[in-house]
Amino acid sequence: MPPASGNSGVQMAGWFNKEILSIADLEGLKLRIPGLGGEVFQRSGGVAVSMPGSEMFSALQTGVIDATERVGSYNGAEVRRLPDDMLGRFAELSKDVFAEAAADDELAGRILASYQSFLAEVRDYHAISEQAYINSRDAVETAQ
Repeated sequence: MPPASGNSGVQMAGWFNKEILSIADLEGLKLRIPGLGGEVFQRSGGVAVSMPGSEMFSALQTGVIDATERVGSYNGAEVRRLPDDMLGRFAELSKDVFAEAAADDELAGRILASYQSFLAEVRDYHAISEQAYINSRDAVETAQ
């Protein structure tokens, strides 16, 4: 599937040097990913590596890292959906990591509460806008 032109939408996971078929494929995999996302990745069995963006390309070429999180691909990329077991595990781990951060820091707690409120509102919006559009397009294409 070719990458989207313009807005690439949600940044899902990253760009990998090998195909990822299940959560087991993350075991020991070195991904350039900082922050809370890095903590989630570590807990999923991977190795979170923090490095400047300017070093990512050579690090991928030399095997210092196996993958990187970055918005949008430039070349040699196949866009694929993450496996369901991985999405489910990331969701569970994310809740834990966010809750721990919120429990440790009052500001983080306020930010998390604000984000969760926004997420509830934006889900409703997307259900009647973007998702409704995608569903109608899929229905037309299926009927043809």
